[in-house]
Amino acid sequence: MMRAVTLQSPAKVNLHLEIGDRRNDGFHDLCSLFQIVSLADTITVRSLKDSNNTCSIHGRFSCVSEDNLICRAYRLFSERYGLKTSVEVTVEKRIPEGAGLGGGSSNAATMLKSLRDLFSVPVDNAELARISAELGSDVPFFCRSPLALVTGRGEKVLPLNKPRTLPLVLVLPDFPVSTADAYRWLDEKRGGDYPMLSAGSDYASLYERTPDKWTFFNSFTPVLRERYPLIGQLIDTLLSSQALYANVSGSGSAIFGVFTDEAAARRAALVLKGKKNLKQVLTIETLAIFPDSILQ
Repeated sequence: MMRAVTLQSPAKVNLHLEIGDRRNDGFHDLCSLFQIVSLADTITVRSLKDSNNTCSIHGRFSCVSEDNLICRAYRLFSERYGLKTSVEVTVEKRIPEGAGLGGGSSNAATMLKSLRDLFSVPVDNAELARISAELGSDVPFFCRSPLALVTGRGEKVLPLNKPRTLPLVLVLPDFPVSTADAYRWLDEKRGGDYPMLSAGSDYASLYERTPDKWTFFNSFTPVLRERYPLIGQLIDTLLSSQALYANVSGSGSAIFGVFTDEAAARRAALVLKGKKNLKQVLTIETLAIFPDSILQ
């Protein structure tokens, strides 16, 4: 009998993101505080009757199915755990590409969890996080914890306790930012060696403060402000509209503001919806737990 599982695939914001030097392997060291949010894609995975070991996918993507992280996650899971059953995947996309919200990485992690739950494979999230590093730097986080300190090139994930639910205003400009370009601009601006400033910081204690007391930052923000003046203007508008903290997520182009009052967040969203050159302004929230899977 064919079965299916549906799971929400949440976006993330980087409450803090420090980028270190470019390593010999081409990656950069980073130190970041990742937090999942309520903006999410919906992924439904349905088992098929055949054993041809294929993955077909339906959804709005900018790459061919074979290169999609969801199909790559299926191949990785199948090879690792001996899965032969073919699957059909339907994705309702809400997380924009090129925004620094981790949509592709989240989809890959969600696919791994969906396959585990659909086929009752005895593997925990920590093990999925370990194998998922083959798929991309941010994927392990989405397998592990709603709030985590992420280091290395992104594969080292330290879950943090006491994640909170906080109102956010998420602003999406009408342009994407290429991650490769953002790293190149950052390297060009720096020139030489760059020490990690936040190594050893107590992120758990910092996070527990009210957001207006956070000393978090994003290494990409200064170069993105230079390249895209709108990004700086949007951050400033959020802060002047009672956001307690505002910054770029990842390498952009999404900007978010953190609030402790839902009414203040809604008022700020109304102000921003009057701005030009924006794709979307959303009132969302941080999540304290990952959504549960729904077996059908």
